[in-house]
Order: sequence, then structure tokens, then C-alpha cells
Amino acid sequence: MTLQLRSIMQCPHCGFKVTERMPVNMRVLRWQCPACTAMAEPAVGACCVFCCYGSQPCPQVQQQQQQHSQ
Repeated sequence: MTLQLRSIMQCPHCGFKVTERMPVNMRVLRWQCPACTAMAEPAVGACCVFCCYGSQPCPQVQQQQQQHSQ
């Protein structure tokens, strides 16, 4: 199974949606909305902004899910 490297981010402040490319070598802990410029951070317990506000979990979580499903 291949990793999904694009995720649709939804701003928790204004609801704006945009497709973003996820890095494979790091977790993103801050994301700035291009529409309202608010900064989003992961909710308590979430590993990154993609896992919290994106349509796809981050590549690190995807890899963990793949390993557990094998």
C-alpha cells in the first residue's frame, strides 16, 4: 500500500479547505491557514496538524497503520 502524501486541510477557525502536501520525514506541529492566517496546532492527543485537521493522517501514522494491518 502506498502512502497518501496529500491531505485536505480544514482550518479550525474559518473552515477554509486547501490541499497540502505532507512531509514524509517530520511531523507538522503548526499550520497557518492561507485564508484567515490563523495558526492551527494539534489538539491534545493528536500527533500533528494533519492527523487533527486533515483528510488523511500523516505519513508516520499511515506507516504505523500499515504495519499493524499486516
